[in-house]
Amino acid sequence: MRSFVMANLAVILSATSAYADVIAHTGFEEPAKGAASTRYTGNFSSPTYLPNRPGGEPTVSYAGGNELGFETHWSGTDGPRSTSDGESGDYIGVVDYFNYAGSGSFEMEDCDTQCRLELERVDLTNYTDVEVSCQLKVLAGAYETGDVVDISVSTDQGAVTLFHMEGDDLDAYFSTHGYNYVEYSAALPANATYADFMMTVASNGSNEGVQLDNVGFAGSVVPEPATMGLLALGGLTAVTRRRRA
Repeated sequence: MRSFVMANLAVILSATSAYADVIAHTGFEEPAKGAASTRYTGNFSSPTYLPNRPGGEPTVSYAGGNELGFETHWSGTDGPRSTSDGESGDYIGVVDYFNYAGSGSFEMEDCDTQCRLELERVDLTNYTDVEVSCQLKVLAGAYETGDVVDISVSTDQGAVTLFHMEGDDLDAYFSTHGYNYVEYSAALPANATYADFMMTVASNGSNEGVQLDNVGFAGSVVPEPATMGLLALGGLTAVTRRRRA
């Protein structure tokens, strides 16, 4: 009888130990990377999702695999320009340059008005106590009114902001942190079933922008109904054993 009780107690302890699990992550390691000197070029006169371009240019769209996929939306009217326009393009996409960890980060610099990085939707239906985190580096620039860096996560239960700063405050931020990554994290609303991570950067000058790395979602796994049944059975058995003793 004692061995049966101990076995059920082990089930109870296992089932009730909620643990943090990595739900989804990207360190921008998987897609092809542009070198530090490569830029994204192209002519766009209306808002669009940017396509990947040949010739080793930085990746701006990725279907996902072991890491989260992503897309990049450009919403201005004076967007990434080709060399035929007298410019050599803009630093937009995955690069191997000043990374937080590994060999990749996502850079948005000199976007010419506004760009938005959108990560693949994360399914949260089997998790609770979910948190999101990322590593962000603001680049040195001469930020003006209208220049914005915003990182937020939208869910079906509301949204949270990880970072939001505008204009001169971005210059002050760089003065404090320099070329260093800073971690930002936030708890997501309870009962959220999905999460959409977005980073928006509005800038129009060289060195104005950011690099993003190591975005992750983690939470506690919700026990399966069958496990909960074992938990109840194990608890009842333990109580019965104590009463008989």
